Amino acid sequence: MYFIILLWIAEIFITFAFHIFCKNMLGVKCKNKLLICVTWFLYLIIFYVATYMISDSTILNATMSISLFLIVEILLYKGSVKLKMLYAVLQCVLGAVSEIIIMGIWGVLAEIFLIELTMEDIFVIIATMSKLLIFVFLKVITLMGKKKEYAEIRTIDWIETFFVPLFSIFIILTILSEMKIYTSFNVLLSIVCILAINIFTYLLYEKIRQNTEDKMMKQLLEQQCHYYLEQCKEIEDLWVNLRSFRHDMKQRYIVEQIHLKTGEYDLLQKSYEEVNYYIGGEVLAASTGNIYFDALINYKAGYAKKLGIEVLTELQVPSDWKIKENEASILLGNLFDNAIEATKEVTDRKKEIHLKIKYDANNLLIIMRNPYKGDRCKNKQGDYMTTNENKEEHGAGIKIMNGIIRKHNGDMEILEQDNDFIVKILVYNMTKQME
Repeated sequence: MYFIILLWIAEIFITFAFHIFCKNMLGVKCKNKLLICVTWFLYLIIFYVATYMISDSTILNATMSISLFLIVEILLYKGSVKLKMLYAVLQCVLGAVSEIIIMGIWGVLAEIFLIELTMEDIFVIIATMSKLLIFVFLKVITLMGKKKEYAEIRTIDWIETFFVPLFSIFIILTILSEMKIYTSFNVLLSIVCILAINIFTYLLYEKIRQNTEDKMMKQLLEQQCHYYLEQCKEIEDLWVNLRSFRHDMKQRYIVEQIHLKTGEYDLLQKSYEEVNYYIGGEVLAASTGNIYFDALINYKAGYAKKLGIEVLTELQVPSDWKIKENEASILLGNLFDNAIEATKEVTDRKKEIHLKIKYDANNLLIIMRNPYKGDRCKNKQGDYMTTNENKEEHGAGIKIMNGIIRKHNGDMEILEQDNDFIVKILVYNMTKQME
């Protein structure tokens, strides 16, 4: 009885781990939590009965495992069939590899410490420990998948991935190797607690990580709102000036006519310049009609102007293009920040930033060119080192940019030419999906 309960505990643990993995890598299609639980429970029942009670064939068991897992993926999760097939085969391979590794480790330990257990106990150890090792592999794959997102993979992420499961394996091996000392109930309770700790610590850590990313996105949204407010203020000021000009238009014509008749051409010229200013207004860096792009670029251009930097633009962006604002904001915002940082130090030539944006067939091309002062060093990875005092923030910005570019299978190229930095970014499918 104890043998069967341990096997069930191990299978329930890894089944829940597979659900978390599919949820993170594919996304949940089914919103009904009860249906998700029932589907996985049926998967577990069928798999357990087929594997442990009916078939002894390795090939038949592997085929059953892949087929059942694929059916569950199709029913509950998003993603392409090809990707689901890959994950279905992967879980089967990971199961086999994990059991081989645990068998090897146990064989070495049993020989060194002269551990004598029944075949039934050894089978329980291998089955339980292999599930924890599969959990480690799933966490590593999920973490590597983060490279296509904005978040940076930190050292603490790797520590969390390996620390708890591997130490759990060591603890359970120690407990099971001394089974004669403990009662079956104590062993069961210990293993349940250890497996539960693995799941809960992982979920808690992911929750903390998600909260951190949400906080970052909140700050980004606040920054976007600031861009919009600045753009609205500029438009409001323009309309106030135009209303004032239209109200005084008749009086201006009378005054200009008097200047013309009396030959006061210098005053007439001055009046003409005032009229030209109100009609033309301030030349904006961006006036595509796409309020998001215009707000962001004009805000950055206004900030650069205060530092004596002129922003020259060549923009081909549809006014009705529904872009992914957060990603465009990260790309353009970081490009502008880096360009302004480098350009403001220039003293021997004109301070200009050239920005070219072209949209074609849902793809986005961005070219940013700016001067820099002196020589810029590269780090061991070949990336240019910043002069910004807040190097950690700068580095995070670059890594987030790379994450967006990789996510869209795009490319970024950084060139040097005549003491100018040239950054070229090509990103595919930046159109926002409509709900």
